[in-house]
Amino acid sequence: MTLEVLPDPTAVGRRAAQLLQQFVARRPAARVAVAAGSSPRPLYATLAGTAAAVPGDWAEVRWIKLDEWLGVPASDPASCEDDLRRHLLTPLQVPATRWLTFDSMAPDPAAEVARVRRALDAAGPLDAAVLGLGLNGHLGMNDPAPELTPRFHVAELAAESRTHSMLLDLPAPPTHGLTLGLADLLEAELLLLPVTGRSKRAALQRLLQGPLSTAFPASLLQGHRGCRVLADHAAAGQ
Repeated sequence: MTLEVLPDPTAVGRRAAQLLQQFVARRPAARVAVAAGSSPRPLYATLAGTAAAVPGDWAEVRWIKLDEWLGVPASDPASCEDDLRRHLLTPLQVPATRWLTFDSMAPDPAAEVARVRRALDAAGPLDAAVLGLGLNGHLGMNDPAPELTPRFHVAELAAESRTHSMLLDLPAPPTHGLTLGLADLLEAELLLLPVTGRSKRAALQRLLQGPLSTAFPASLLQGHRGCRVLADHAAAGQ
């Protein structure tokens, strides 16, 4: 794991986009897992700009949704699906054939987990992933717990995750989510972790200095050689 400190979120997004572009240039049909939310949004804005300027750069990339709130429809602005469609998929004109998503409204979540696991197994390990660092150290919807489920699964959300900014307008926040597991993520050659804002400073310090523990899932990134932590000055502090 390496740390790079940049001036602000825009600079973080540009640097993350540069690293991902360089990776895709070597591996055009890369399988890339992507997180929703505010942290990776400057990265997606940069990708949208480069896609408009240089059409075809992303024409073979296969995208995988990192996680989703269980019980929140894909059409709801609070969903990860809607967020990713607005900020990444539509600007990059990603067709359904290159987008692995999952049904947050599936009547049988266990069957949906089995379907997605089969699709992931058939395609092979991830090549890259764009992540976000939770205040409690969660990655995707892998919240702190005595044990972590390694592969794609239904996750019970911690109280901190249920107050996520994406969920503020919902009358009742979801209690569970669908998420890739840490083993799925750690198989990727490149992991991009943008960390921006003063509110993430304590979590970033714990990531960089704390012990490896499932009580802070992001700590498991410490031993990953291809993990690039890109922090702005507000998050990095001194």
